[in-house]
Amino acid sequence: MDELEMFIEKSLVQSGQKGYIPTTFNTMRGRWGTVEAINRLMVQSDIQSGFKRMQELGLLHLSLEAAVLEFPDRFKRPIREAARFRLDQVQKAA
Repeated sequence: MDELEMFIEKSLVQSGQKGYIPTTFNTMRGRWGTVEAINRLMVQSDIQSGFKRMQELGLLHLSLEAAVLEFPDRFKRPIREAARFRLDQVQKAA
């Protein structure tokens, strides 16, 4: 398993332990694979409910946005910028 997949698996395990199962992402991941699922979620202008839930659980360091920034070579610039924007918005609000 590659490092991005391991990151995502860790995220799924830890969020599951806190009672959150990201069903939309899991469905998309099964259909298109991890990178494409993340790409599709990042291009949507609305901040995803999963991102908000990860924030509530204190797991933003394991969010899809964090995965994009942790593995920037796997994602195109607009996806990286969307991830950075979302994470920056949370920090500004804190």
